[in-house]
Amino acid sequence: MTFRSLALSNMRGNWRSYGAFFLSSVFSVFIFYLYAAFIYHPEVRNGQIASAENVSKMMIVCEYLIGVFSFFFILYANSALLKTRKKEFGLLALFGMTRWQLRRLIFYENAAMAAVSAGVGIGLGILFSKLFFMALSVLLGTKAAIRFHVPPEAVWLTASGFMLLFMAITALSLVRIGRTEIAGLLKEARMPKPEPVFSGWLVALAAVCLGSGYGLAVAADEHTVGVLILPVTGLVTIGTYFLFTQCSVALIRFLQKRKRLYYDRTNMIVVSQLAYKLKDNARILFLNAILGAVVLTAASTVCVILGMNRDSLLYGTPYTIGYYEVGETSRLVADPEMIRQMIGQDGRQLAYEARAVAVPIHLNRYELRNGEVITLQSAAVAISGTDYNRLARTLGRETIALSQGESYLILPYYMNWYTPERVTGTADGRTFHYAVAGFSHRPVLPPIGPFTYTLVVRDEQYAQWLAATPQHERLAAYGFEIKDWKTAGETVDKIRQSIPEQYRTKQTMTSRVDDYAQMRQQTGQALLVGVFICAVFFIASGSLIYFKLFTELQDDLATFRALTRIGMTIGEIRRIAATQIGIQFLVPGLVGAVHTSFAMIPLGKIMHIDALRYAATILLIYFTLQAIYFAVTSRNYMRSIRRKLPV
Repeated sequence: MTFRSLALSNMRGNWRSYGAFFLSSVFSVFIFYLYAAFIYHPEVRNGQIASAENVSKMMIVCEYLIGVFSFFFILYANSALLKTRKKEFGLLALFGMTRWQLRRLIFYENAAMAAVSAGVGIGLGILFSKLFFMALSVLLGTKAAIRFHVPPEAVWLTASGFMLLFMAITALSLVRIGRTEIAGLLKEARMPKPEPVFSGWLVALAAVCLGSGYGLAVAADEHTVGVLILPVTGLVTIGTYFLFTQCSVALIRFLQKRKRLYYDRTNMIVVSQLAYKLKDNARILFLNAILGAVVLTAASTVCVILGMNRDSLLYGTPYTIGYYEVGETSRLVADPEMIRQMIGQDGRQLAYEARAVAVPIHLNRYELRNGEVITLQSAAVAISGTDYNRLARTLGRETIALSQGESYLILPYYMNWYTPERVTGTADGRTFHYAVAGFSHRPVLPPIGPFTYTLVVRDEQYAQWLAATPQHERLAAYGFEIKDWKTAGETVDKIRQSIPEQYRTKQTMTSRVDDYAQMRQQTGQALLVGVFICAVFFIASGSLIYFKLFTELQDDLATFRALTRIGMTIGEIRRIAATQIGIQFLVPGLVGAVHTSFAMIPLGKIMHIDALRYAATILLIYFTLQAIYFAVTSRNYMRSIRRKLPV
């Protein structure tokens, strides 16, 4: 038998341990190649695809992240695999294999794993690259699909990069194995584990760090979040480390003292084994919790930004097409009847349309800058409460009721506006003062140019201002909502081209379709990067626990054999294993989810939205995927146990 055949035989014999390592490596290679294939695609490098340059830069950053993360992940996985085989290496050394031969055997195994992982990953990347390019074309909004192409540079970069990465890790592993004596290799698996202990002071430190970190996160606002982000991160990280290394043991000791719970059915075995498993796996669980918090927070932040942009688009631009005419009866910009005809000629239908006459005024605007209230003056429009309620009902929004001396403010979406109890300004050359009954970021008039601020006043006050304003100075606002507006780009372009050139600007006409196309492109770029990066981190974090479970498989198998001899059934063993695996899978995710929830609080304050609502969606997806990963791991684990247990 040659060293090469022995290496391949060892890989086949240890495939259950190698399986997760192999699949995770293949997935990393697969993602790395897809990004490289886009970066080196001729149409991207020649600038033939709009916005491809920005996406390409983001992908280059992602390539570095994947490479760095893959190095540490493969280093850990390789170390875990070698640890499970130290007894095997000790026996080989005992039978006469020299250290040089042992290193040679490990080198062949790692080289074979690297070659197969890189080959399968690149092959899958080439196979799915066309689908990937099609998805990119949709996300980027390109008119023509990105053609299929296999860039030689991408293949070479991926293959050489991961082979070098594997070889560097192999060199570190060979040094570690070569320094260990034969006796150490043989005895390591049988060395007794120390009794898990905890320190009351460190448990208290964990509680103080987590409580302080969470408290600072809740207290942070848009002015202090930049200063507090590092202390909060440091406190939460320290608290999480001691949570798993100290608090977990303290909790186990507490459960062991609850006699009724501890001696109920198989709880004694579950709790007793968890004391050792949680202590041994504390660092991995800590890394998984922090890794999960980073992934969940990043994904939730992207989701918050995208959701805010979507809400800003839908609520901030109430009509598919909107414009103002200077003059109550003017038709300088467009004739409403002409717009209706052009919409009908394209086979489209109007959902609703709106018209209101507004009075130009000036508002004293208040902004917070460095903690101080600054007074600025802005052009604005005023409408009556009756007109506002009519438009609000058309848009499906709540109506308002104003008492004498009250007003209602409509502000640009998410502006840094300080809302006082009273609003002041000038209209008809006179200064006015009104109490602010409420305010909103959802306009009912087209938000165009200087008319993004709207003041709603009682009908009698509006009538006075309207009467004092000449007809040629009044502002007539028009809004048209087209059904299926997302696909109405060509119709909107035709309407825009029919407007005289001097009025064909955003200061005169606005369209939700234009902003939607831009937002869709930005959303596609963010999703493109975020989804794949989160997938790599998620699979790697689950694989860490998978590796740890299968490195301890022989010890667990000895325990379960002893339990079957005293009469424990397979169903009870399955329940014990599922409970232990479930805790190791779900507890880090739960801790990471709590960290993410508190991180969303200051983000929500900055964005002026309910960030937790968006994060809830990400958390639901995360725990669903975790449950699937847990189910697959538990089934494979029990299959391995069941195969070696007496029937």
